[in-house]
Amino acid sequence: MREIGAQIHLSEVDHHLARMLEIHRDAVANCRLHLPQPPIGLRRMPHQHARFQNPCHHRLALLKERLVPEKPDLAALVGSRICHDLISPIGAIGNGVELMLMDPGSTGPEMALITESVAHANARIRFFRIAFGAAGPDQRIGRTEVTAVISDMTHGGRVTIDWDSPTDLPRRDVKRVFLLILCLETALPYGGRISIDRNDTRWSLQASAAKMKVAPRLWECLINPAAPAEIGPAQVQFLLVPEEISRQHRRLTTELAENQIRLSF
Repeated sequence: MREIGAQIHLSEVDHHLARMLEIHRDAVANCRLHLPQPPIGLRRMPHQHARFQNPCHHRLALLKERLVPEKPDLAALVGSRICHDLISPIGAIGNGVELMLMDPGSTGPEMALITESVAHANARIRFFRIAFGAAGPDQRIGRTEVTAVISDMTHGGRVTIDWDSPTDLPRRDVKRVFLLILCLETALPYGGRISIDRNDTRWSLQASAAKMKVAPRLWECLINPAAPAEIGPAQVQFLLVPEEISRQHRRLTTELAENQIRLSF
């Protein structure tokens, strides 16, 4: 019964969207739109022009996305749960280390190593929480939080990340960018620089280094998810990116060079 009800609901959504997108034959003729075949569900619409057809399909997909509830992202929910359960005890360990450092006799190289390791683990968990965790359509995240997470994660490391973006951003956008950062990190085992820029609604990422290690099959997965490639746990982000980009109805472009990688969506 639930399945039948869901089908009826979807058919009603399609019907209402079709009525919303109906265009009179004369109005289309005046615009000189000559389209070969009308899409399913749209009446009195002579279809002759791809530039008219594609925007309609895009708007139809966006409207349906708003009206039809999203299916829960199981992988993101699992990521959020794991990070949520780990971040509290790691933070408690950090607080304990700070209390120990208040004792003058507790200073030493071993305490410095513990402090650095706890800080790095904390930063990594916060980064993973955004990259792999759940992100609602209305959730937003401030630039201060984003830059703090990136700064803490790259502190003392070989990779430098330059973040240039507005103050307030959709959490889903930051999630996609963080996943792409993880992809770029795989090509920078010897260190390098990642620059991130946002122009209006388009994101651009660029990684550069004197020496890079690029696995073409992994990068092929970003634009062709069906491409055969052996993916291990350390490369799982290459499987998640295409799905996240498609949810935004965007297209990811990649440019691979000897000392540079450019991504945009």
